[in-house]
Amino acid sequence: MKHIGATILCLLLFQVISAQKIADAEAFFNAQDYEKAWDIYQNLLKKKPTDGLLNFKAARCLVEMKQPLEAIPYFTVAAEKKQFQSYLFLGNIFFDDYQFAKAVEAYDKYLASVVIDTDKVALLLAKAQLGADMIERVEDIEVLDSVSIPQSEILPFFRRHLDKEMGQIGTFSEIFKTSKNPNCYGFVSGRKDRIICAEPNGNQMNLQISYRLLDGWSKSTLLSEKLNSDKNENYPFVLSDGITIYFASEGHESLGGYDIFKSRFNSSTNDYLSPQNIGMPFNSPFNDYLLIIDEINNMGWFVTDRYQKEGFVVIYKFVPNSEKKILRDQEEAYVRDVARMKCFRRGQTVSLTEQSEQKEAVHHLDTIFFVVNDSVAYSDTLNFVSREACDKYLTMCKLKVLFLQKQFTLDAKREVWEIEEDETKRKALANEILSLERMLINLKRQITDYEHQARLLENAALKS
Repeated sequence: MKHIGATILCLLLFQVISAQKIADAEAFFNAQDYEKAWDIYQNLLKKKPTDGLLNFKAARCLVEMKQPLEAIPYFTVAAEKKQFQSYLFLGNIFFDDYQFAKAVEAYDKYLASVVIDTDKVALLLAKAQLGADMIERVEDIEVLDSVSIPQSEILPFFRRHLDKEMGQIGTFSEIFKTSKNPNCYGFVSGRKDRIICAEPNGNQMNLQISYRLLDGWSKSTLLSEKLNSDKNENYPFVLSDGITIYFASEGHESLGGYDIFKSRFNSSTNDYLSPQNIGMPFNSPFNDYLLIIDEINNMGWFVTDRYQKEGFVVIYKFVPNSEKKILRDQEEAYVRDVARMKCFRRGQTVSLTEQSEQKEAVHHLDTIFFVVNDSVAYSDTLNFVSREACDKYLTMCKLKVLFLQKQFTLDAKREVWEIEEDETKRKALANEILSLERMLINLKRQITDYEHQARLLENAALKS
């Protein structure tokens, strides 16, 4: 009997001590001293490793200590022990780590286990499902450079770097020369015949359009009900074909915050096609604001605030793919890193911070790379000995710009043709497509001929 009494007394003392330690851990946690709370929970788990509540509390400490991936095994044990809130935390951790399929599974289990926050978690589940679809089609892009700048410097940056023939961007007040809506973003077409602005519409921003008149600009009207959702739209950019638009939206199917969407104008319906999320790596669970493609110089930029300190964005400069190149047969971890821009194919270019000084030279094709023969290559038009050879080379460059512009127009026409239902209009589009295809074949031939002529003339001049 004495031994039994002593055993019971020891058990009671252990429970009291454990209760005191748990209370101490709770006090530390509530005081935001998560490391001390974690130390206590870790010691308690050595004696009770499968305790659901202790695992949940320990995992919460790790989350607050910014170590979410380390919390996964603890939340997993806690969930198995019916600490169902763990599924919500697991879903959030997997989502942030781009493990979207696992996030879907965790959110599903949470919704099957509880009756609270179901609407909120259903939205998280929908985003996780979208992410799971997007990460299966991550585009492989070649990144030339990147720069981190204050968000307020986005517009000045592109006023310096964007070729004016592609259009101009600025605030509403800069474009209209008025104090109305001074902070609203606007895009002026290269022909300067229209402006697309993001303007307030009630409690949200919508895309509006205004046309140049003889005596000024028309009153702005809603660009399209298909493009404008019940949430914010902003940062429009239109390609030189005049029908392809990129813009940022918090609505439609956004993965998180602003995502970048693409649409094309369908002349048959006099409206835009339903916008499509352009996918990863351009979009992310963070805010992705703006995508610009300079067809003249064959380069693009996109702007995002992922992994940036508050008030800053990173601008990536990349080479646009003529056709979308999907990452295939790669390890899952590598694809995730490419999707979130933690790794990428790197190209060679001048630093973005150096381009403003060199832009005029590049625009006038003074800075070049032209192989004359096996031992001679030019980096400047002033290197040419033959004036005629230089003229042939410059003509070739202009034809290359025209080729790129017509290629974008052809891609747009093909996309509209695929969804057009009216047979007469399909035939008309087919004729336009065939005409553009013939033009591109002819342009390609001319480009090759002019390059060949420039090389022959220059080599002849060098020999003489």
